[in-house]
Amino acid sequence: MEFAQVNLLFDEATVPDSNWGQVSADPGALLAATGIDTGYLNVYTDIGWVVQNLRVSTNPVSIPVVSYFSLGLDGPEDVALLSAYVDYSPEPQLGFVCDTAAKPQRSLMSRQLLSLLPIHTREN
Repeated sequence: MEFAQVNLLFDEATVPDSNWGQVSADPGALLAATGIDTGYLNVYTDIGWVVQNLRVSTNPVSIPVVSYFSLGLDGPEDVALLSAYVDYSPEPQLGFVCDTAAKPQRSLMSRQLLSLLPIHTREN
């Protein structure tokens, strides 16, 4: 899973370090980590539930899925780190409950706190 901050590049205007973030996930990696071949990705950051029930499937091919979300900034600002809870489950979720006392996990659990994630700049 990779998080990035989006730079908006247009002919008439450019917005570096925009208020938009991007998350991309490899369905094959999610399948290997969780055993779930078709599921729903949810992301919760400091501003709330920013990615809701993004459908992910390894059938028929395993192409990366991408979603854009607000970083909650007041204006252009370089974001180097992001704290996010990520949930990948076989059924859509009706809400997102965060355990703020959770420690970062490196296990096969589908819910984990991804804290202090590096942000990679994307130009779109």
